[in-house]
Amino acid sequence: MRCKPIFITGPIDSGKTTFLYSLCSRLDSAGHKIGGMIQVIPLPHQEKTEWVLSDQFTGDIRLLMTTTAQDGWDTFGRFWIDHTTFRWAHERIMEHMHATDYLTFDEIGPLELQGEALHQTFLEAMNSYQGTIIAVVRESLLDAVLHTYDIPTSTALILRVQAPWEEELSKVVVCE
Repeated sequence: MRCKPIFITGPIDSGKTTFLYSLCSRLDSAGHKIGGMIQVIPLPHQEKTEWVLSDQFTGDIRLLMTTTAQDGWDTFGRFWIDHTTFRWAHERIMEHMHATDYLTFDEIGPLELQGEALHQTFLEAMNSYQGTIIAVVRESLLDAVLHTYDIPTSTALILRVQAPWEEELSKVVVCE
């Protein structure tokens, strides 16, 4: 049985990825298999200049984007982006998703809304994955993401990082 997709939302730098780690830790402790991609959180009190993706199935990591100029990388605002990391993430997600109970996407954002980055991966997962999808989405983009991927609000579980975490985490129902 497929559960409602879970969307973790909040403003930029509000702790969405940290909340996702907390949720995944609980699911992992309960014996569930987790796949997908999560950003590696920087050390506390360190300026965030690099964004690294971690494959939750294998533990492998790859640099996705940086604020430092990189030859051959595309720019998006103040960032240099390695699109080969998106291809790597797509391949990993597609390869391992059917061996998992939960599939993470950190995050579905402006690039996906433009049809780039992990847009196609997320679309394929929404259409074929039998487990539960967990996606991080900025609060300001949530309506656009739900509209773009044709997800009625009533068929999604929205967790807000500004609310007390224990209350939000208690809303997650494990599907069997």
